[in-house]
Amino acid sequence: MHPIFEQILRPFSPPENGAVVRAADAYEREIREIPEATMVEAEQEALLDVDTVTDWLSAECAGLKPLAQYPARSVGIRNMSVPQLLALMMGGDASILAEVRSELRDRYLAAQRERIVSRALDMLEGQ
Repeated sequence: MHPIFEQILRPFSPPENGAVVRAADAYEREIREIPEATMVEAEQEALLDVDTVTDWLSAECAGLKPLAQYPARSVGIRNMSVPQLLALMMGGDASILAEVRSELRDRYLAAQRERIVSRALDMLEGQ
């Protein structure tokens, strides 16, 4: 566009609002398709961040009294609290360790979903 037209039209154009621009950028990032391999890599980074993992575990267990006993398996792994799952992992039946670990892992990844997606988008953008 010719500079004279830009000067004429500028008063009629809405000013750029930084918050709106940032929100639009964030929305574009959210709707962008993330390849599965990139998501897996971002999840692995989150799982290797043991400081954050232990912070999450601590927050899930903070202020609770010790369990009186190991939870009954009939309760169902998905219905158990994080402290119950940890108790089973530390001293329960070895035959359910993989299932308990998977449940803890899934819950942690769900809790960190926003951070993981943000990291995956950063990876795609080369940051």
